[in-house]
Amino acid sequence: MGQLTKHYVGAIGTEIIVDCQQDISGSLNTKFYIQKPNGDEVEWAALVYNLRYLRHLTIASDFSEPGSYSLQPYIERLGWKGKGRTVIFHIYDEFQ
Repeated sequence: MGQLTKHYVGAIGTEIIVDCQQDISGSLNTKFYIQKPNGDEVEWAALVYNLRYLRHLTIASDFSEPGSYSLQPYIERLGWKGKGRTVIFHIYDEFQ
């Protein structure tokens, strides 16, 4: 997601990429934990991309409401599993 670009409710195909700052290519289970503006917690599928990134393309239900979303990457590797640093981003309502 570009830093100077606004993203809106209902957007489909928006690319979300998180830099894990190390090679995660051997990861067994990867996903994003998401807390939506209303407090609901969901999981979004995320795939390893270019060795050190996690990537997700949004579907219709992802950006379902305006407000601040919290995203936390999750990775499982042999002998280790855990969450990364939380990222907060804002989704806008139409015409904002």
